[in-house]
Amino acid sequence: MPYKKPENICEIASAHEGDPKKLRQLIYNANQSGADWVKLQIFKYESLVENSNNAFDDLKIIEIKQDLWEEILKFCENFTTKIIAEVYDQESFDFVKGFKSISAYKIPTADINDKEFCANIFQQGKPVFVGTGGASIREIDELIKLSDKFSCQIKLIHGIQSFPTKVKDSFLEKISLFSDRYQVEVGYADHIDAENKLMSFSLSAMSIAAGASFIEKHITLNRSEKGYDYYSALNPIEFKEFVNFIKLISKSIKSNPTFNLSKSEKIYRNKMKKFAVLSDDVSKGEILKDTSFQFKRTSKAGLTRLELSKFLNHSFKLNLKKGNVINSEYLEK
Repeated sequence: MPYKKPENICEIASAHEGDPKKLRQLIYNANQSGADWVKLQIFKYESLVENSNNAFDDLKIIEIKQDLWEEILKFCENFTTKIIAEVYDQESFDFVKGFKSISAYKIPTADINDKEFCANIFQQGKPVFVGTGGASIREIDELIKLSDKFSCQIKLIHGIQSFPTKVKDSFLEKISLFSDRYQVEVGYADHIDAENKLMSFSLSAMSIAAGASFIEKHITLNRSEKGYDYYSALNPIEFKEFVNFIKLISKSIKSNPTFNLSKSEKIYRNKMKKFAVLSDDVSKGEILKDTSFQFKRTSKAGLTRLELSKFLNHSFKLNLKKGNVINSEYLEK
């Protein structure tokens, strides 16, 4: 896949703790950060978790009901940051698909082979982000095969959440593997410990170098309170710094790679290269190979060793003094 300027996804996840006021604050801060996208997780607990499974009881506490979601999604219309709705069940999808504030959807990893559910989302024609964490290659193959039947843009998201995820479990090489295999945009969901100031920024930078088209990063209002999903979440000020950091480091990779030297590389070359300098005076008509010269760093560009070798049998057009930098313009063609 050709290089694409990476985008930032602000992942709110459970940081709102079921409080619509906190959710509004988070959406506002995400927009203020300059993020390209804000991702909202929308679900119905009874459709998501089996009754005897107590591992996800917290979801009962943070579930936001549809009437409140309606207010939130209308609130989102006030901002430029685009909204991704990560829907965990058919009923939630049916509810949100009519809101004009929704610019894209995300299919959770657990649902990538629910063909009916995925097809319903693909039919909307909006971009669809797809989580691949923990998915087998066969499962992803089947999803891509299904998506080919629809005119929507698929974007794969690589990464897992381990509260927080260890560096050794990041597997950034999968970004290019997915990109090459499916010829779609691939992003990275960064769940590194947010207290690790160095890695919480640099790993995302590494993912961009590995080919990530977008970065998903968690936000929280105050990480020190250790609320829901705080492990890998950045505080609002940190998140804004992160967005600016990603925009800055993305400039290190060009969208149209070439072996040609840039303006700054040419300036460096002319300053640091050694060019041919006459060791003695020469007269018009003398053959270059019969003259004496050395290679030195000079105040202006001339002929390098490789370039000069092409002119050895050429004669000088004019008289030149010792110390002159030898340029092709001084030699007969």
